[in-house]
Amino acid sequence: MSLKLVMYSSVAKPTTLSAQISDGLSSIVKECKSNNPANEISGVLYYRQGRYLQIIEGESTKVDKLMSNILKDERHTNCLIQLHAEISQRTFDRWHPLINISVADPYLRNFLNRFAAELKALSPERRIAFNHFFEKEKQSGKTKVIQQGYQNTLNVFGDHVISLNGKPDFSKSKLTPLMVNVCRLLARQARTFEQLVIEYGPSKRDEIMVLLRALNHKGLLSYGEDDMASVSNSSRIEIRSQSKARLSSLM
Repeated sequence: MSLKLVMYSSVAKPTTLSAQISDGLSSIVKECKSNNPANEISGVLYYRQGRYLQIIEGESTKVDKLMSNILKDERHTNCLIQLHAEISQRTFDRWHPLINISVADPYLRNFLNRFAAELKALSPERRIAFNHFFEKEKQSGKTKVIQQGYQNTLNVFGDHVISLNGKPDFSKSKLTPLMVNVCRLLARQARTFEQLVIEYGPSKRDEIMVLLRALNHKGLLSYGEDDMASVSNSSRIEIRSQSKARLSSLM
């Protein structure tokens, strides 16, 4: 019996409900727990900030059939096959769902050692997708504001590009229509704080800040200065100029 290993990464596809955040994770895990043991599929599934990384191994025809279904699954997009190799023995004893990724994990350490050469040879696009799961959380990930008030909320998030990486529990939070719309917007495309102010108007500045700070406190925000691939430098300069003009009119 020939064995095969496949590793792929993908992006969780937003749902049309709520804040446009993927809610298919639980159903994926449930199906895998049910189907993979029956097909003698072993491996691991990792999830981090809206992205999946899965390693599956087993009898070649069964792995090929599973990957065919995975590629057609509408619960994720941008599926990249990172590794596709014939193997002589398994790395994982069974299929492990949602393991916290850590090089200290003996299974993962064994996998990284066995496929060190193949992983080193990954294309830039695949390397970025793979490294996403090993990046350390930025120290600036949590914003600390000592004093409250309008002047202290002006630039709490600075020029960081903000996006949602988790699903707010709307059943427990009393959100205004504006807040729901902001969540929906950030789930679709990253924005700076000033872009949100321009989008919804200066009068909504404090309400937007309250929401962002609450989401950040719950660990649902992801932001950084290097993620504005969809916004050109000229657009950023124009956005900042508009923001400064609006702020000046308020002072």
